[in-house]
Amino acid sequence: AHLLLGEPDRIQADALLSPEGVDLNTGMLLGWESGATALLSCSIVGHHPTAATVIGTAGRIDLPRDFFHPDHFVLHRPGKEPETVTSGPGPQGLSGMQYEAAEVMRAVLAGETESPLVPLEGSLAVMRTLDAVRDRIGVRYPADR
Repeated sequence: AHLLLGEPDRIQADALLSPEGVDLNTGMLLGWESGATALLSCSIVGHHPTAATVIGTAGRIDLPRDFFHPDHFVLHRPGKEPETVTSGPGPQGLSGMQYEAAEVMRAVLAGETESPLVPLEGSLAVMRTLDAVRDRIGVRYPADR
């Protein structure tokens, strides 16, 4: 959601917490002044699909699995047949979150203090959103005290 819409203006969240205070299931609703919304969920106790759908005024894009490293997506436009677009394997055979680790390694080796792909402010914006979610669901870390 951050990559497409930036930092949200409104954040709602609810969760099921374990007796130890771990968020087992979390649901989030993010909103922007533009009227855009994002509905997200995560879980550590059940099988959770890793699909994503982006809906816009001219159609929708479905990432049927592994939205964090898709090998294809399906483009749906009104009045047209769905179109599957294959993106192929990632660079250097990377998958999953390995992209992030590889970019950190590249930046460190290049002497950079942040990546041009996701500048520091982008990372801080995501963390502000995650901290707001934690606040709303009541998850506290020792460092929060």
